[in-house]
Amino acid sequence: MFAQIIPLVRLPRRFAHFDYQIPTAMGVQVGDLVEIKFKNRIISGIVRELSIQSEFKKISQVISITKKNCLEEADIKRLELIARNLVQSPSSILLTALNGLQSNITTASFYKNNLTGSIDKQTVEKIKQVISKLSDQDISFETSLEGAITAVRMICANRGNQVLILVPRQRDTEIFSSFLSTKHALLHGHTKTAQRKWILNSWKNGSLKILIGTKQASLLPANKIDKIVIFDPDSIDHCNYSRNPRFDARLCAKLLAKQHNAKILFIGPLSCVGQSEIRSISDQSIKPSLIDLKDADEKTQTLFISHSLHNAIQDSLQNNKSVLLSYNAKGVAKRIQCKSCAHIPLCGTCGAQPYVRINDLVCPICQTEMWIPQVCPACGKKTLSSRGIGNKRIAHDLAKLFPQAKIGIIDKEHQKNIEADIILATEYYFQSVYWPFPTKRFGLVAEIMADKTFGNDYASATTTAQRLHRLIKLASAHKAQCLIQTWSKELIKPMLDGQKFIGSERLVRSKYQLPPFVDEFEIAGDVNEVVQDLETHGHLIKNDNSTTLLSDPANRNKIFAILNNLPNNVTIQTTFESYEA
Repeated sequence: MFAQIIPLVRLPRRFAHFDYQIPTAMGVQVGDLVEIKFKNRIISGIVRELSIQSEFKKISQVISITKKNCLEEADIKRLELIARNLVQSPSSILLTALNGLQSNITTASFYKNNLTGSIDKQTVEKIKQVISKLSDQDISFETSLEGAITAVRMICANRGNQVLILVPRQRDTEIFSSFLSTKHALLHGHTKTAQRKWILNSWKNGSLKILIGTKQASLLPANKIDKIVIFDPDSIDHCNYSRNPRFDARLCAKLLAKQHNAKILFIGPLSCVGQSEIRSISDQSIKPSLIDLKDADEKTQTLFISHSLHNAIQDSLQNNKSVLLSYNAKGVAKRIQCKSCAHIPLCGTCGAQPYVRINDLVCPICQTEMWIPQVCPACGKKTLSSRGIGNKRIAHDLAKLFPQAKIGIIDKEHQKNIEADIILATEYYFQSVYWPFPTKRFGLVAEIMADKTFGNDYASATTTAQRLHRLIKLASAHKAQCLIQTWSKELIKPMLDGQKFIGSERLVRSKYQLPPFVDEFEIAGDVNEVVQDLETHGHLIKNDNSTTLLSDPANRNKIFAILNNLPNNVTIQTTFESYEA
């Protein structure tokens, strides 16, 4: 007998599995974790298939069985399907899924916490409605972080079999864990090896019933999952794009749900474009006030502080409530630029565009600090000037307008201003600082300039809408007034009706053949040899350092055949609606 074995090492994409002979009387089965000799060393591998013959003559033997029934056959097929869609070797995906299994320590513990918070009765009734329908169908529930925590608590308190809560960031695992009184475990990038192995074994045998995890959790073999909760499903942090395997945990979770016949709850501030076939339910939200910054009646002596925003801040402070102002730009200005030749000085270390502080520049990528040039590096003229407005400039203006209030900036450099009367927050605050059910609630939540997230990317409108609805849901949880300022009222106003906006966005993407209606492959490296072949199966977009292919999903098999022949130093990033096509 022979076994087809997937080695648990990172291999080039063209390698799938290898044949090994099974010694007489060794009861090797599909899914067993075995020891094999591979390139003059002993490693582990997973048995994917058994056969009575092999086309190869010189074949090594399986050394021993390390763990029986490590994976079910359905798990292997699921993980191989993911690898195929990533144009990667199955060994890379299996190695990621079973990360921690080699530890010799098997003892670990559950988490059990019991922080509490209050939420309005209307939201609770809406959550009950969502959970009742979740037993029959997948649901998208638009709610605040507080509403998501309450829904997860109720699902876990009334669970049947296993429940997986998939979150984008490590901090999210800690937030949900803090409010969950039922026994559970956490899995994220900093989970210790001993706990990781215990989770792998306990989740597989069913003794662990509730798992809160980031990306790896979407790959794990489970015993019997009833429900999967995907929190903040529009977050790019669900995708592992930093290194191979570059997988999308949300799509992996959908395959996992199909394998276990489980239902999925997508829960976040707004539905995703790719979830149109899933029923969407929204909790009650306050109506934001939309401020047109081009309106002459709104103009003041202070840029970005309209009359309406000024009055709302004043009212909130007088009522002893704090104010949250969202503005995603750090420093004094957005950039330094030459008036003569339009040159923008870049970071000398990594080439990124630095942001401007009071006396210098700092790179947001590598944190390199630089002096502001006296002359333009390109043309040599003394015509460099600041362009755009950063949060330090706005904080300076707010301090003049409200001298009695404490102004606090919260970004990656400033994280200790949570108790300020007026908080000026970047995106960092919402992902890494905000804690649900705060004791000190906001009286006003405002977006200073909603247009800031607009860009050349086809997804920028959706990103803008997602962030606006996150702000609206946060304001609703605090029962606070919500203001949204914009220079483009005609673009922002339709976004406030979430379902209509998502519907119109789908129509636009369908018309122009953009994801999720086509597959997207971003290929970094030399693809000159296969450019013509790829062009016959889709539309190629050439960038400075990469090539993007937009193609009909019906062409996947042909495209995979072309891409699999590329050198392994060519990186491939895939964006699909589903891994099942």
